[in-house]
This record gives sequence, structure tokens and C-alpha cells, in this order.
Amino acid sequence: LTSDHSSDTESKCLKAGAMDFVIKPFVDIVLSSRIRHALELSEARKDLEHRIVQMQSGIITSVANLIESRDGTTGEHVKRTRGFVDFLLRKMCEKNIYAEQLTPKFISLLREAAPLHDIGKFSTWTIEESGRHRFIKHDDVGAKMCVPLLKELMFSKKQIDYISNMIKNHIYPSNVLKSPELSEKVMMRYVRKMEDNV
Repeated sequence: LTSDHSSDTESKCLKAGAMDFVIKPFVDIVLSSRIRHALELSEARKDLEHRIVQMQSGIITSVANLIESRDGTTGEHVKRTRGFVDFLLRKMCEKNIYAEQLTPKFISLLREAAPLHDIGKFSTWTIEESGRHRFIKHDDVGAKMCVPLLKELMFSKKQIDYISNMIKNHIYPSNVLKSPELSEKVMMRYVRKMEDNV
């Protein structure tokens, strides 16, 4: 709401994110109507964003269920991983651990990445003569496979890069723990692999 009639000012305000630009003097009923429409639009946008998040989560869960049905050897490992991640995040929030990093958006990304970590098992599944099931390089394959799926689900490039990197490196922590010497050098190697996602 301004007395500035400049079209340049109006353009700058709208580019900065303003939903409307009202010039004085104004008519009460017109201003009230424009405010009501702006509020309705804001609520509709929030509802749409909520529905998109629900759709994303539902499709990712379906993919996770499909992975489990394809690989009967996991003992519902994918579902248990999501449950474990939820439990871990909840406890970390309760104890105020990494409070600055664990924003609602970051927590949401971790939850979405969890059930997708084994998506690469689709195309890497082999059975050896001994009967052992193998999924060689499923982490690398999964990191690439998730990209088009997440694009279709309208994740941002930054979110896709983050989830892809998590999938690519999800095996590394268990390998680190199996190391005879859990040295600082080994841990720093993992930090470098994860870039800014640790």
C-alpha cells in the first residue's frame, strides 16, 4: 500500500514477492476484496504444497515397498531404515542435538532419502551359484536412478543432489565401522565424500 505511482516501484515489489500492489488513494471495498483474495491464494498455495509433500511421500513409500517385494532377503530392511531414521531424528530433536542443522526441511529430506537408499537393487540384483543374493554397486546405480524420479515428484535440484549423494554414500558408514582402526583420517575421508551433506 503506497502513494508511489511509479511502474518501476510496482515491478520491483512484485519481483521481490509482493502478492499485490495497491496505490493510494484506495476504495475501501476494493482494498478489502484484494486482501481477501490474497489470503485465499496464500491458503490455497499452502494446501497445494501440503498435498505435493503427501504425494511425494506416498510415491516414495510405494517405491520402497516395491523394492522389498522384489528382494525377499531384506527382512523389510527398507521400512525398518525409515523407522530407525524417524526414531533417531526424534531423539536428536528431543535432546537438542544439531538443533541448527535439523530444520523441518532438512528432517523431511532425511526421511525421504531413507526409503530410497536401496532403489538401485532393482537393476543390480544377481544370484550366485551358492544362492547368495548380490546387489553390486547398487549405491552408485541408485544415486542415478533416483534423479528422474525426484524430478517427476517436483523436488528442487538442491534436494535431488542431496538425496542422490546420500544414496550414493549410504554404505560407507557401515564400512567405516568395520574398519580395524576408526581413525580421524577415515572419518575425514567420509566427510569429503559427503561434501556439504554431513
